[in-house]
Amino acid sequence: NHRDEFLTALHDKKLSAKTMDEYEVAATLDYANIGLSQWEKIVQALKCFMDIRTICVSGHKLRALGCGHGEITTGTYTHTPDDAKTKSKTKDPVKEVVRFWYKSLPREFESNIQSIINENNIDPANIEHTKCCTGADHATKDNNGKFRMTCKSTVRTKDNEEFSKIYSVGDVDCKK
Repeated sequence: NHRDEFLTALHDKKLSAKTMDEYEVAATLDYANIGLSQWEKIVQALKCFMDIRTICVSGHKLRALGCGHGEITTGTYTHTPDDAKTKSKTKDPVKEVVRFWYKSLPREFESNIQSIINENNIDPANIEHTKCCTGADHATKDNNGKFRMTCKSTVRTKDNEEFSKIYSVGDVDCKK
């Protein structure tokens, strides 16, 4: 039986499906208007009947995404790359559909500050200050581009202790 070798070879050549991250699953749930329990049944059926090893991240990561986090907004837009406008010999240049998601930065900051305070038993009267630092980069993964935005929330106490959390606040599937 060469099933495992075959599936490994397909995966190595990037011919098998990728594993969906928690944000892609959240967008799928929103679009399909289904809940997590229905999604878990679909995943179980796909694994059983389609013999697929991994479809998405664990249920633990999916549940953690919903704990105290704000709404995830998803969507798509059509984009015409600059090079397609100038190089196209036809009057209709090539267009690409770009997928994105984002969360409310103020809501996420507030939620993560509350989480830092609760997880570390910090007395609110002992807080010197809080900070929010954002950053973004253009990453490439499997030859597909992605613009991603992250945030770091920090609480500094009057005792000079510092506690931080880093989390994603947005993502755009695109090319450089």
